[in-house]
Amino acid sequence: MAVIKFKKTKQFPNNGFSLKGGYTIPILALAISMYLLTNFNMKVLLVMGIVFLLGVVLYETKIKEKSNKKHEVAKAAK
Repeated sequence: MAVIKFKKTKQFPNNGFSLKGGYTIPILALAISMYLLTNFNMKVLLVMGIVFLLGVVLYETKIKEKSNKKHEVAKAAK
């Protein structure tokens, strides 16, 4: 839906952008997304939510590790 909305906005330097195939791909993607959302049962949605949260936790941990390493390197350089 965002692609369709942004195509019509005039905020871009070229006054929007062109979609190859028109609205076919965004509408098809929206239809497939709605189909998937309405046909999953609660067990699948629960597993997806748990996997998503696990991914967020692992990502945040990785970001903190990189930040700590940068601070250690900066301190060692002084």
